[in-house]
Amino acid sequence: MRVEVTAKDIAEAQADTRKMPAAYCPIARALNRELGTKPEAELYVYGEHVDIGGDRYALPREARRFVDRFDAEQPVEPIAFEIDTDSPIEVDEDGEPC
Repeated sequence: MRVEVTAKDIAEAQADTRKMPAAYCPIARALNRELGTKPEAELYVYGEHVDIGGDRYALPREARRFVDRFDAEQPVEPIAFEIDTDSPIEVDEDGEPC
């Protein structure tokens, strides 16, 4: 699946003061748009992976860097990347990919 994070996604996420950044970050906003889902609709973005309805998919390196920079409140630019939704990953009890 191709994910395109826009400048609007970034600006809206930066302005959002909700307590669930994993559900409202720029990548989550882009995924919700792509999938036609709403925030908190069982879609969460973590540093290494995205959780969509309980299935977890690895984020590519450039997306992980984007998440790290955004979470550290550093400047980020729009980004596009692919998520392999044909290959869910396993994660351990701490949410880390196995």
